[in-house]
Amino acid sequence: MQIVDYRQCAASELEDLCYSVFAESENAAEGRMVSKLVRQLTGDTPEQDVQGWVAVDDAGPVGLVFFSRLRIGERPDIVLLSPLAVRSTAQKTGIGRALVDHAREQLKAEGIAIITTYGDPAYYQRLGFQPLPQSVLPAPHELSFPEGWMGLSLSEEDVPEVAGDCVCVKAFDDPLYW
Repeated sequence: MQIVDYRQCAASELEDLCYSVFAESENAAEGRMVSKLVRQLTGDTPEQDVQGWVAVDDAGPVGLVFFSRLRIGERPDIVLLSPLAVRSTAQKTGIGRALVDHAREQLKAEGIAIITTYGDPAYYQRLGFQPLPQSVLPAPHELSFPEGWMGLSLSEEDVPEVAGDCVCVKAFDDPLYW
């Protein structure tokens, strides 16, 4: 397995991976929603506002992770991790962690200071994320599951308080995701 930039893979392969992972773990509607999100991230989001990496083997994509820019006040160094998907037959093998660890190093080298995500606290805490109160860093929309708003500082410090309205990329600018 190797980790490559998402642009080295066909967008349809990435969409198919997300559909299968989320349809199997949740339901077909969730699979369609995340597949559409990946289509928007790879096709409609300005290149400077999205990054992603894909774990590939001889059969193609096994897992992926995407990061999109969040704009809060004057901070240009905050990103949102979503989605993260690993083929069901390869889950619990460390691929998700490898993708996130690879991305952390790349993002830190590029000056990103904070990674946020909105997901399963039990999983993301194992990757070093901590609960993120909205008083510290606001989410772009009202959260239906506030415990899922998590943050990770790429420095040795905790996530600092960041004031201002949070604006996400267009692909995520839908209360349905939140």
